[in-house]
Formats: sequence, structure tokens, C-alpha cells
Amino acid sequence: MKLCVNKHFLFCFLLVSLSLQPPYAIAENSCDCSDPPGGRITCEDHQVAICKVTQGKVYGECKTPPSSAKTKHELEAWLLSELLQTPIRLGDIDRRSEYQRVLSEGIYTNPKTGEKIRFKLPTSW
Repeated sequence: MKLCVNKHFLFCFLLVSLSLQPPYAIAENSCDCSDPPGGRITCEDHQVAICKVTQGKVYGECKTPPSSAKTKHELEAWLLSELLQTPIRLGDIDRRSEYQRVLSEGIYTNPKTGEKIRFKLPTSW
């Protein structure tokens, strides 16, 4: 221990600090907001991070998926339904290339308003 304190204090300090952190403090899901104004929305690892910029103001939210979304495909259909404000079925995602593009890019652009909504799906699904 003496060697650790004398020569490797910083390494030992970091190692101990990280090992004492609760697991929930490290696990997160975050999404960058459009620039300007920029920013970042940070959510719990099981939530969807959503950020939209309207008239120069950032509006972020963390949405908890419903318990009925048991697969990643069901999660994607739920999220698209939330973003588009219309019901999206599982089969719709495979048939519509724009849905696949939105999911792969993590950005939905409202065709009526031009508003961009960025999101990040949880990786734990």
C-alpha cells in the first residue's frame, strides 16, 4: 500500500473513486440538441432521450417506454408513434424507408413545421 500511496496516488484514487460509484450513476442515455443553441439531454439508461429546439429554445425530455414494448422493434414503433403523433405498427417500419431513416439517423424533421427532434434509443433494449 505504501508504494501505491507514494508513486501511484492518482491512479489508486481514481480506481477507488470509480469502484465506489453506484451503478446507476454511470448508466445513462443522452442526446445532443441541435446547434444553436445546443445542449445535451441526459436520461436514465432505460429511457429515450429526446431534444427539440423550437424558436431557439431547447425542450428536452426523458420518456420511459411502456412495459408493452418488450422488443427493440416494439420500442421503435412506440417511439415513432410518439414523434409522429400517429399510430405506427410494427410492419410499418419495414415498409416505410423514411421510418428506417429516422431511426438510423436519430432525427425526425416535422414536414409541416421544419422542427427537428433528435432522440437516442436506449442501448439496453
